[in-house]
Amino acid sequence: MKSLQRNTIWLGIILLAFTLSATGTEAAAKRPKGADKIKNYEKRLKQILAPVAYRYNPLGKPDPFRPFLRTNTSAKKTAHKSAAPAPRPDKCSNPLECIDVGQLTLVAVVTGNGNSAWAMAQDASGIGYLLKEGMKVGYRGGRIVAILPEKVIIRETTEDLSGKKMKRDRILYLHPEEQE
Repeated sequence: MKSLQRNTIWLGIILLAFTLSATGTEAAAKRPKGADKIKNYEKRLKQILAPVAYRYNPLGKPDPFRPFLRTNTSAKKTAHKSAAPAPRPDKCSNPLECIDVGQLTLVAVVTGNGNSAWAMAQDASGIGYLLKEGMKVGYRGGRIVAILPEKVIIRETTEDLSGKKMKRDRILYLHPEEQE
């Protein structure tokens, strides 16, 4: 009986060993596949995290600091030439010749019985000037052409984009808010 018990115990141990070895071999057989996946993930992660020596090559790429639209250089020169304001004179025979016409505000117009009409304008600082037909006004060489009851017309000679000289009328209105 003791031998039967011993044999049964040994048989149980052997069966347990076979069971464990079978599950161990199955796990071992499964483990390399998972281990291979893990190794592949580790390799890819190392590749992703590896420092990259990148150098910018500007060949064939637009300069981000230049305008997108470009014009001809000759058109640029003429545009800059005509767009530049007329140089202010170093010496002026009267203060009105050193002021831009756009800085003046028409304050009053006085018409007499004769052909003579006078106007009064002031600059941004509040200094007043008397205006009469034929006077030079503005640093662009403008002359007063007409003094009418509601406005003063000043004619200036300017250049257009093609370089042609043209005359332009600048009008000072007595009541500019009423004009369109």
